Amino acid sequence: MKNKTLTYILLIAVAAIWYQVFFRVSGSLFGEDEPIIPATNQVSNIPTVERDTFDLQANYRDPFGETKKVAIVVGEQAPPPRQNTPRQRPPQIVWPPIQYFGMVKKTESKAPLAILKVDGIQLMLRRGEEMFNEIILKEIGRDSIQVLYKKEKKTFWRD
Repeated sequence: MKNKTLTYILLIAVAAIWYQVFFRVSGSLFGEDEPIIPATNQVSNIPTVERDTFDLQANYRDPFGETKKVAIVVGEQAPPPRQNTPRQRPPQIVWPPIQYFGMVKKTESKAPLAILKVDGIQLMLRRGEEMFNEIILKEIGRDSIQVLYKKEKKTFWRD
């Protein structure tokens, strides 16, 4: 008897909740819209500000560098403008694709072997060894290596 009473109470509660949900949804779909406030043609009394103009008196030295003023005497020819020549940048070194897979080390040996893939070729190198006559393996760590290529040092991390 106790379970039937609880079931009837819960059914009434669920029916009341669905009743509220149904009327809120139908009220928002088919209910009356809020009245539209008509626009008025009255202009509010906002004060207007007239624009003010002024000239800057820049009679101080240039804070970003000295500017040289050249006085030109009438009758003389002005010096030709200086041509801007672009600065020569050192050529960018294009590194071959290098992947570091880890290191292998014997317990009695102090020199670990690094497992690398350079330009698609898998290699096992020790510290100080050279590959392709240009690339030198400088340092070997657990998670990274340092490689010297054309006097530029770069660190590669383990994949």
